[in-house]
Amino acid sequence: MDWQITADRPVYLQLIEQLELAIAAGEYPAGARLPAVRELAAQAAVNPNTMQRALQELEARGLVVTQRTAGRCVTGSEAAVTALRRRLAEAEAARFLQQMGRLGCTRAEALAFLQAAEAAEPAETAGAEKAAKTAAAPNAAAAAAEPAKTAAAPNAPAAPKPKPGQA
Repeated sequence: MDWQITADRPVYLQLIEQLELAIAAGEYPAGARLPAVRELAAQAAVNPNTMQRALQELEARGLVVTQRTAGRCVTGSEAAVTALRRRLAEAEAARFLQQMGRLGCTRAEALAFLQAAEAAEPAETAGAEKAAKTAAAPNAAAAAAEPAKTAAAPNAPAAPKPKPGQA
């Protein structure tokens, strides 16, 4: 796990957020055993007491369970992990829309930017390819309305012709 700890916020809150993200992303699947507190603390380069505090909070939230002989594990409840994933996704979407609003963009413009970004990414599955084509469709009319651009500028000098015998 790639820990990103900064000095601008309490460390234990950052640990909670990063562990939640790892659980939601499946890095620690439901029911999986977590590394020991000292091992996690060493990986994150934090005090073990700080890591312990973060894990206790995750346990209070129902995402981590302590088993007397097996240590700590991610909850076996897929519903809890799905709810976490949904909560994180909704919060990220709200942050994005808020930031786009600060930039003066409407929700429709923000959606258009997302669709354009999705269309620009290489498609990983057939479903992603279909989504990219659908996202690009609204932009096709705008592109057709613009004059076609050529590879070379109209007033650019022609490329020199190769001399005989040169490739």
